Amino acid sequence: MAHAADQSPSPYLPPLALRQGAWCFDAGEFFACHEILEPLWQSACEPERGALHALIHAAVALHHAQRGNANGWTRQARAFELRMGKCVLTQYAGIDLARLRADFARLRAQFEDASGAGLAGLTPPKLEITGWKPVEVAPEALRALHGK
Repeated sequence: MAHAADQSPSPYLPPLALRQGAWCFDAGEFFACHEILEPLWQSACEPERGALHALIHAAVALHHAQRGNANGWTRQARAFELRMGKCVLTQYAGIDLARLRADFARLRAQFEDASGAGLAGLTPPKLEITGWKPVEVAPEALRALHGK
């Protein structure tokens, strides 16, 4: 018979919405990421709520970048920075928020230094996650999220 001290604790597994949102973020499906994370954010309490809000702003900023909307990119990248400035967490559910913030600072600097080349040369960051893997979202679910 195993003793409680002999059993390793079960690993933390964040909500499916977060795991799917992370997959969308890393796959460049930023609109879907936002749609998946929004209900999780709306029901969260601080400080997790602030972290989720920052992730959503990051996804929306990158969605605007994909579409060539420089104003949307700039506005949402600033909103991400403001949220991160208020967020007391440097990691949330295994997601390295400090690294994402540093990656965004580099992207903003690249954008500002691009002298009109703008968003075309920006490479979206990937989330650095410890302890779990993102869960793929099926293509039909992505189409539904995009309203296709």
